[in-house]
Amino acid sequence: MQRKVKGSRPQEQLVPLGQAAKIVGMTERTLHSMAERGVLEAFHPQKRGPKHFKMHDLSALAELRLKKMDLPTIADMAMQAYVTARANARRVDDLYYLLGFDTPTLGTTEEEVVSLYVRAQDAIECTETMPAETVHEWAGIFYAIDEPYLELVQLHTASDEPWGAFTELANAFFSRMPTDSFSTNPPLKSAYAYLSIARTNLRTVSYYFCRHRFGMAIASKVFRNDASDPLEGIVRLMFPPMSKMFR
Repeated sequence: MQRKVKGSRPQEQLVPLGQAAKIVGMTERTLHSMAERGVLEAFHPQKRGPKHFKMHDLSALAELRLKKMDLPTIADMAMQAYVTARANARRVDDLYYLLGFDTPTLGTTEEEVVSLYVRAQDAIECTETMPAETVHEWAGIFYAIDEPYLELVQLHTASDEPWGAFTELANAFFSRMPTDSFSTNPPLKSAYAYLSIARTNLRTVSYYFCRHRFGMAIASKVFRNDASDPLEGIVRLMFPPMSKMFR
């Protein structure tokens, strides 16, 4: 049965799990697992029915699987997807700027760098629900972090993993995400949407910092949950599941 995605183009269709698995040449279990991990976005038109997927996403995924996935091809596709994702992220950044959500400028003195790093470590231990203002503030910080800043963190903290406190805090936010409050607290929902974009940026920056500093083998090992399957990495970049947070 074909369904339309709410708010999408009229021709965009939703395909049930069984049919979707046949289209991409995967088992239902594999496709279900990809959806559970957020690699590919899934929808539930009926509360008790099977997962559904966008036909456009499935067609693109099927095309990827037909390509010869040798290392040069993977590298080229990953770079293309990365460039596209970063361009889209910058467009979102411009949108937030127009809406008055400025990306902060991070301090670069030793005192400022160490202070923010310690603050992130302390925030990891906090179990209280963060207000929208705090979530938005940290989202801006995560989005502003780049490779040169991580170099400063490593220099001033002597940490072997200067990204660690920040990525751990970003994950902690989502492990404690109060989704039940989103319907009555739109600013909090929007803040978490921004945080999702910022966390993706932080993960990407951290991976490339680690790769440039320690090599691809170590980076792939450290970020194995994000980069264990090159095809999944490409799919994750091409189809970020952000719309779940806006529905």
